Amino acid sequence: MFSCCSVQFMLLLFMVHQLQATENISCKNAITDRHLQFMDELIDSQLQSSCKITFDFVDPVQLTDDVCYIQAAFELLNEVFNTHMKFKKGSLNFNNTEEMKNLFDELLYEDCIPTLDKGCCKQCAMTFTMSHQEMLEMVKVVFLKSQKLLQNTTIQMKKNCMEEIAQCRRAQQPPPSGKQGREMAQTESQSKVFLSCVLPMLAGLLLVLCGLLYYRHKSKNLKQTLERMSRETEPEERPLNGQLVELQVQGIV
Repeated sequence: MFSCCSVQFMLLLFMVHQLQATENISCKNAITDRHLQFMDELIDSQLQSSCKITFDFVDPVQLTDDVCYIQAAFELLNEVFNTHMKFKKGSLNFNNTEEMKNLFDELLYEDCIPTLDKGCCKQCAMTFTMSHQEMLEMVKVVFLKSQKLLQNTTIQMKKNCMEEIAQCRRAQQPPPSGKQGREMAQTESQSKVFLSCVLPMLAGLLLVLCGLLYYRHKSKNLKQTLERMSRETEPEERPLNGQLVELQVQGIV
């Protein structure tokens, strides 16, 4: 016969299990295909242009563990939403962005994705320069990975990733490949040619300017020296002239 304490303990275990099951179901179904469709609509609506934006996001090379990558991405995703995903209020893009922001807040509120300390993942980030469309595709990848991880009940989304994050080192964006890489390489080559032509001309102009300034300075010093010598010799000449006049007057007398 079970004691009263044993019954209470078993009841407590059952309640904890039910609570965890409810949480797992809620998180498992939080990200739907409709949310991914919102991201597709945002991506497809972007204009094809040469305009680029610069932002910081998680470096997938440094955080290879998917769970740790998602945790760090969610810490940086809020800034992407608030800075680079602004659309006219009431527009389709605005409404789709609001849906994704609500999903983002819900995943954190329900603790489906652990909330990390603000600023703790900066060393795991790198600076990206790309179009709005490419940035939105990166955001979609984050939600797509999160959906797959949350649907897999064997994966612990709440694992402690601070050790992996602490090992990160701030990285710069790798050189792009393909057409964009060739264009950037061509631009860099043209810049080098331009600098190789302009810098010698600037150096020559600076030398001429320095020569003129030096000549002006020496001319001014020479002029001042001559004036000073002229002033020093004048008092000696005047008495001689006075004596000559006096001798001429005495001769007349």
